[in-house]
Amino acid sequence: MDAGPPLEPSTLFGGCREDWQCPGEGAICRTPADGWPDGYCTVPCEDRTPCDVDGVYHHCATRQGEEQSYCERRCLNGIDCRRDGYSCAGELPPSGGVCVAACSDDSQCGGLVCDRYTGQCTDTPAEGAVTGEGCDDADACRSGECVPEVNEMDVPTGWVGGYCVANCVLPRGFNNNTFYGGDELPSGTCQGDAICIPSGNGQSMGDLGRCYGSCTADTDCRGGYTCLKDFQLASGGVSSYPNGICVPGNCSADGCPTGYVCVNVTGSDGSPRPVCAPQ
Repeated sequence: MDAGPPLEPSTLFGGCREDWQCPGEGAICRTPADGWPDGYCTVPCEDRTPCDVDGVYHHCATRQGEEQSYCERRCLNGIDCRRDGYSCAGELPPSGGVCVAACSDDSQCGGLVCDRYTGQCTDTPAEGAVTGEGCDDADACRSGECVPEVNEMDVPTGWVGGYCVANCVLPRGFNNNTFYGGDELPSGTCQGDAICIPSGNGQSMGDLGRCYGSCTADTDCRGGYTCLKDFQLASGGVSSYPNGICVPGNCSADGCPTGYVCVNVTGSDGSPRPVCAPQ
């Protein structure tokens, strides 16, 4: 069997297959088997001192489920990640997001499969409900991400029956002026016909987005949901598209499905927001 070209030393945040390729004391290679497209070199840290690349000090952070902190590439947008299969997400002190794995093709996964619902390389793609389908918890979704109909504080969210979402990498065309410059909303790296739109503050090509169920009319969505095709702009204008995403409807005008009642909850801006709540 052809083992491919011989391995060579890599760089911090560069591709790898084995630990020895990565520079720095105690450096490790996060491999495709761990979910990292084409591998990812990093080094343990207590502060940002060992995280210097070309005069830029990147993040020293502890990922969920890990005890040791490692250097993570700092980014302001997806372009900063400088590698296919990675996207910019979140916000860490002192500034900027962090590059996260977001594969889009099997070729990035070293013989494994790219699960486009999770953006992770894997030997066994997850099972469960797909984007836009209902869920009780994260385990019910193939992506491992569920927007529950009642949050952990027992407050209804309006997402009737729960809603599976997934991560995606934003394609070219999103911006702060027109929302999206194309003729219709794109799928990006979403699986199937799901739509990829910005998540959080990121609106640049390569930033981490979020997949939602697609629609062209309200009837394409589950009960309690509406097809959002018009997006409010900061300028006060609206950008409209022939396709859209299924999101919770306005129950004060449209009512709720059987088994739900319309109630007011306090929105993030402090104002009342009508949502469907389970009876």
